Amino acid sequence: PHIVDRLKTQGEHFLTMTLKQTRSTDISHEKSSGTLTNRSTISSLTLPSSPGSDSPIPSMRPPSHYHSYTGDIWMQDIFVEKIESQRRKGQKFRVLFPGSDRFELERMDMWNHDSICTPCLILQPKTKAEVSSCVRGYTAGVRKCLSENRRKRGDGEPIAIPRLCVAGGRNSFVSMKEGAIVLDLSRMRQVIVDADARIVTVQGGAKILDVDLELGRHGLMCVSGTHQNLGVVGCILGGGVGYASRKHGLAADNLVSAEIVLADGRVKTCSPTKHEDLYWSLRGGGGGIGVVTAVTLKCYPLRNAALLTFNLYAPNSRFRRKILEEWSRWICGDTDDEDSVDSNFNCGAPREVYSQIILPTNSSSIPCIATSVDPEVVPQSEFRLEQYREMMKIKLKRSRFFRNSSKSDDHRLPTCWSRVPGLADLRSNKFGAPFRSNSSFRMVRYYDELQGLSSKYLHSGNVFIACKYAKTLSTRII
Repeated sequence: PHIVDRLKTQGEHFLTMTLKQTRSTDISHEKSSGTLTNRSTISSLTLPSSPGSDSPIPSMRPPSHYHSYTGDIWMQDIFVEKIESQRRKGQKFRVLFPGSDRFELERMDMWNHDSICTPCLILQPKTKAEVSSCVRGYTAGVRKCLSENRRKRGDGEPIAIPRLCVAGGRNSFVSMKEGAIVLDLSRMRQVIVDADARIVTVQGGAKILDVDLELGRHGLMCVSGTHQNLGVVGCILGGGVGYASRKHGLAADNLVSAEIVLADGRVKTCSPTKHEDLYWSLRGGGGGIGVVTAVTLKCYPLRNAALLTFNLYAPNSRFRRKILEEWSRWICGDTDDEDSVDSNFNCGAPREVYSQIILPTNSSSIPCIATSVDPEVVPQSEFRLEQYREMMKIKLKRSRFFRNSSKSDDHRLPTCWSRVPGLADLRSNKFGAPFRSNSSFRMVRYYDELQGLSSKYLHSGNVFIACKYAKTLSTRII
């Protein structure tokens, strides 16, 4: 009864069923840490005491699911109080607690299942003003925890201070952490395209898929990444390598301006001429400067691209090394001999060509991908794309009856393998492999077919990724 009375005075509501379950469970209260063990389906129910009283009362929100949060409840309540105190009139950002339905759905929605954890709180703002309020509340909570720790001076365990994680595309290993306060930008995914100025403004929670679909309607593209599940802002902070990076640079190179919320809640717009230090720190700096709520990127006209895929046979490590050497020499040039004056010196594939090879650990077949985003040789109209597909169907039917029809009909196609600079070299170049298989050249839409290509071999799950960036694949690296 005393629990219900106090809940009424605080304006809180507790479900009758939850109270019945609470009474029938074994609850042990640890006053030193403020944590509580609940051996029922309502695990880790937290009952902090009110100031000046030893009687426990329920926390801000009762859990409705089993959860594994075992952090400091006093710390959680401090941050909730400070964050709520910064809420302005009309702001409706969500504060999700461990055990609630929405909390469970959000924390499990991770591309890398190794990153699934139980944060302390999940904050879901919808505007930059709400992001500012959340950041100010977090900063005030940190100050409050530091003040309490100084006041106690060794009297009991100090209050732990959680880190603030920013979740955009939710592919980063630090987008959610155990016991952290997560600023989730998944409700901020607006994309605004200025086709005349060839720029696109993207909110902080947008993914590459959101941007590609919107730009595809205008026949444009921007450099971001090669996997559509990635967050756009995360790509920029990490550099961002896309299919057009060899021609137009990294995603960070195409940043026009950015909107960022600093630790004190101030909102700044940075560009090459305004707050230049912030602007340059965001271009591949890796984050940690503030919360990026919006970015503006350069766009380029591109609807269609050429795509070549095939598998190389490498029966042993010797062939793998040979394939890496020849592939690197083809795409980058013979950089091991930069002083060569030979007239046949290979300067690499054209800048419009992008290529990657995948080295599986359990197979002798090495997938290879090569693309061209050259609008001069790849027709850009939707009509020409449909015409190409219809002619390829006819060509496939004819090849079943006429052995030589495959090459003789190439000149009638809008584009073909032999007419794309860079890719044409691969008709005879197998990078030292004994043979190749499943060769396929086709004309594809950029925004969904080419950009969605990586989803065929990169799936969500328990993923471990190790990256090493180098100027080129030298003999030493290989």
